[in-house]
Amino acid sequence: MASVRRIATGGGWSWRIEVKRTYRGGDQFRWSHNMPEDPAKTYRQNETDAKSIGVQAERDLDSGVHPEDRFVQKPIRPTTVGDWIATWRVDRGLAADSQKAENNHLDNYILPTWRDVPLDREHVTRLAVQQWVNRLPGAPRSVRLYYGTFAKMIKDAVDEGGIALDANPASRLTLPKPEPTGRRALTDEEARAIVDACGVHKMLVKTLWGTGARIGELLSRDVQHFSPLAGIELPPATRRRGQKPLDEQVAPRRRKGGKTPSAIRVIGLCGSNRQELIDYIGDRKDGPLFVGRSGQRPSYAAVWRRIVAACEKVAADPSIDFDEPVSPHWFRHTHKTMLRAAHCDPVAINERIGHRTGGMDEIYVHVTPAMQAEILAVIEERWQSAFGPSGGAAATARRSTQAAEGRPTIRHPLANEGM
Repeated sequence: MASVRRIATGGGWSWRIEVKRTYRGGDQFRWSHNMPEDPAKTYRQNETDAKSIGVQAERDLDSGVHPEDRFVQKPIRPTTVGDWIATWRVDRGLAADSQKAENNHLDNYILPTWRDVPLDREHVTRLAVQQWVNRLPGAPRSVRLYYGTFAKMIKDAVDEGGIALDANPASRLTLPKPEPTGRRALTDEEARAIVDACGVHKMLVKTLWGTGARIGELLSRDVQHFSPLAGIELPPATRRRGQKPLDEQVAPRRRKGGKTPSAIRVIGLCGSNRQELIDYIGDRKDGPLFVGRSGQRPSYAAVWRRIVAACEKVAADPSIDFDEPVSPHWFRHTHKTMLRAAHCDPVAINERIGHRTGGMDEIYVHVTPAMQAEILAVIEERWQSAFGPSGGAAATARRSTQAAEGRPTIRHPLANEGM
């Protein structure tokens, strides 16, 4: 019976096949053969191939044929990193945007260095990966993205098996520390100056400040998603992993809803924000909640450019100092910082922002109407401080018309006096 076992050689793993025969005269014949393991096959497939060679060698000996005449060792070209990437990157079920970003990392930052490197423990070492990370161009955050794609690819290779790697050499590396984003909470004076300079997007930016919502969440909302009593409803995401958006023309990238359960929520509005939004909508019954100069839904880029231009406009004021151009996300930082400074309940704040609380508080602490009312009272007070009394001539005229027609003025059920 042929003996088959797996051994480690300088070129990787091989299968050692040994056949022994004892003839009537007492003569013994031994034949051994090292079959290099095929990285493209699984462990079981390589073992089956080795056993087949052993069985055929025994048959050859019984029929007087030397096994060496049949089995000539053919070196197998080792699998390279480029070979594995060609298999790994195909049909991984990623969304189009994620696949595009991953392909950019592979084609421009990983393959130029690793394409022809054999995928084994001798060439893909932790030291080699660390040296590659140290030479990567770009900011620390970009380097971390390139490394993340490489580490994911190597981990999948180790998990798949069939290669001369039994551990991930891309683990426990020293990565560059991300640079500070420069974001901070805006003061009331800074927020008012930016809002006043935002022109047609003034109401959108004020609502960013008053809700702490993500810019994509507000840009995706239509008029029917706004309720004067409840607030602004944020429905589930329209895009799922590996699928195209259900309504791609209406909700393209950066206009989709929340991607996690905590992001699916209804954001309550303080009295001033609610009344100004009612006046802003006017007689519109459908269509986007926030519109640009053309009356259509604005893009994220258009809003971002407008806010940056507003910052440049107010930068001449020596009392306002921005470390870098303000982006829409600064208002989200400002909103949460404002509520924490007022000692509002952290669980209620996270529910409003769309963040997970974590720990036992997420299970045992429940948000009550009193917590929500406290948050709205804080926002209303800060709104008055930042933007002054709300409403103006439009709100006064609307309330006068409602009173003349006998219609009640819409008020939030949790609003205090002065809200």
